[in-house]
Amino acid sequence: NALAYASRQFGESLESKIDRRIISKNISITASPLQKEYSGIDLIGNHGIDAEGVVPKAKIVLVQDGMLKTLLSNRTPTLGVSESNGHSRRVIGSGSGAGTGPSVINVIAAAGLTSDQLKKEIIQAAKDEGLEYGIIVRKIKSIVTGKTPALDRLIFDSQNQQKKNLEKSIYVYKIYVKDGREELIRSAEIVDPSISSLRHILGASKNQVLLNNLMPMNSQSAAYSVDGIPASFITPAGLIIEELEVRKEKRNYIPKPPFVTSPLSLSK
Repeated sequence: NALAYASRQFGESLESKIDRRIISKNISITASPLQKEYSGIDLIGNHGIDAEGVVPKAKIVLVQDGMLKTLLSNRTPTLGVSESNGHSRRVIGSGSGAGTGPSVINVIAAAGLTSDQLKKEIIQAAKDEGLEYGIIVRKIKSIVTGKTPALDRLIFDSQNQQKKNLEKSIYVYKIYVKDGREELIRSAEIVDPSISSLRHILGASKNQVLLNNLMPMNSQSAAYSVDGIPASFITPAGLIIEELEVRKEKRNYIPKPPFVTSPLSLSK
């Protein structure tokens, strides 16, 4: 049911947090199950009727200005959500059955910023904290989705209360307060953000990105199959999070950078 899904999502019950702030005030989240495309791209999460025969509303406000308003739900009532909002979803793949899961999820940031503005905000935030530099993570690769593993974790793997690392942090940079210079951090790893860290989002990109994906029902199915609930996520291309743990990756061997520039990278 919805409560079980929320528990998988954040490692604790969100039902008790309805009508309370759970993330930054400048973030709102809606489900738009009837939305069929975004920027000309089909959305695999759209559905006109769910697995229990419920026709969902065109727009369901999940989080408004940081305040949790409701959860994705099916026909099984709970203390916090008394009726279905049409999110009992069929699992696609070799498996069978259905479960409560996302459809088309829109994450909306108020007063979105350009890339240059985001960099300036990072520098200013680091300066305000008396830090020498801030951190920019330009790309993270996931073994499950091929995209951001933070998304994987938030959906199905947060019941384990131990801190885990994002699979591989690729292109992690220091950005120095003094001159805005960027410096690549070699062999860095990032501890997964918790729901509490999302209460302190200092800024978000005005540009949106789309992820179509089959969302696994649990970590076991993620590891061994491609089964999942078809879902679409439209989110800001970048966020500034006030505090996130970055540390040296534990590796037996760290290859040294090349001494000479690759001839393939030289301009003709």
